[in-house]
Amino acid sequence: IDSKGVVAAAGLIAARAALYGRVYWHHTNRAIMAMIKYVTSQVFASKVVTFEQYINDTWHFSEYEALRYLVGKLPEAGVCSPKKNPVLGILDGSRDIYKRLVSYSHHRSNESIRVIYRNLLTLDEASLEIKRVEIKKYLVALTNVSHIEDYEVLIDVPKVPKEEDALSNIYVVDQYDRNDLRPLNEVTQIIDPLFLEFSHNVKKARVFISSALREKLRLK
Repeated sequence: IDSKGVVAAAGLIAARAALYGRVYWHHTNRAIMAMIKYVTSQVFASKVVTFEQYINDTWHFSEYEALRYLVGKLPEAGVCSPKKNPVLGILDGSRDIYKRLVSYSHHRSNESIRVIYRNLLTLDEASLEIKRVEIKKYLVALTNVSHIEDYEVLIDVPKVPKEEDALSNIYVVDQYDRNDLRPLNEVTQIIDPLFLEFSHNVKKARVFISSALREKLRLK
């Protein structure tokens, strides 16, 4: 970009950083994403429908219809009954969204939370699934709840380090030397603190539980 566009570019990045904190990484939005991701992974893993078939069947569907299609396939995968689908609360208008059980982040003062968070970031999808099952078993052992459905405990861990490479291809052309290019975050002091704030305070690993399980844990 031209040097005259630095202020505009920094403002655009600041606005997007605000969206990450208030929308994209808000715990309610992440819970919904975890719920949909669970349904999607279970349906495709069970071979009830392939991803290619899903695309072909839902090509002209709305987002609601495409999600309804996946939800309808979940009982066929043997995960749950049609009336206990984890995503029904999104589709039926009841707004029955999963709630946070625990959150981990790059906590400023609690070293143990930071260690757990960093360890979670190193796990691949298969290892995270093992960890999710372990958490479910731990909750059964810790409480008087005799049984917890598989879909009632979900885990959400950030995997893509957007803050590390988001600016790697944005350069500012020097107004006196057109051949001199400098990275945007070296030209303005606004960018790096925004990404540091995002990394330390916005990005979190969370364990979500269904509202039904939440009530069970409160009663027991």
